[in-house]
Amino acid sequence: MKPWIASALVLAALAAGCGGGSDDSPSPAPPAGEIKVIAESDADQKIANDLAKYLDRNCPASVRQSDNPTLQQLYTATSEFCGGVTAIEVRDKRITVQSDLEPGAGSETLGNVFCVYVAGSDVADFTPGHTLLDASGKKIKTCEARPLP
Repeated sequence: MKPWIASALVLAALAAGCGGGSDDSPSPAPPAGEIKVIAESDADQKIANDLAKYLDRNCPASVRQSDNPTLQQLYTATSEFCGGVTAIEVRDKRITVQSDLEPGAGSETLGNVFCVYVAGSDVADFTPGHTLLDASGKKIKTCEARPLP
């Protein structure tokens, strides 16, 4: 098993719980000032709001600690990703998360954390091309679509 898959499975267990469902009615916006939401259609607005609420519910309040270096890297990346989200933009069900994250050695892990959170949120995980951007607007990761059940 590839190391990032194992990390993703651990993260999925940490962020257990599905979010969106299939109701297309508009959902309330996340609390003001937390994450900017950008969308034109009601369906895209719902995806963005539901992802923002999912992150609010499931992101850790602080970095968990572990003696296992792989787990500690994952815990740290999760905290960095969650704290770094500045905006969620959705166009045609495709999510782009803007962040204040800096590119670096942990970018691959940050990208994998992002993809696991999108899949876990269950808001648009069968749509390919969800993208995480760094502070300069450069791509950190584009997720593949989760396979249909």
